[in-house]
Amino acid sequence: MTTGFYSLINGDFAGASERNLLIVTLFPAALFYLVSRKLIFKNIGKYKYSYDKFIIIFFILAVVIFTICRNISIPEFDILRPH
Repeated sequence: MTTGFYSLINGDFAGASERNLLIVTLFPAALFYLVSRKLIFKNIGKYKYSYDKFIIIFFILAVVIFTICRNISIPEFDILRPH
């Protein structure tokens, strides 16, 4: 996971996706969510925190589903495993 994150920070998306596909998909999504949340709160002054619960549940479900699919040994899920 560390090498995948390091590759992602350095802009090597292909290398990061070979090491951990979850980092390539969820890290930018989480970063986008945090930045947009700050911008909405700064510009509008209102923010509904009920969205946070939905996003947290989404990220937890994504990690759990990714982990389950990664450990199923069928050829369709081989892309999820590190190479």
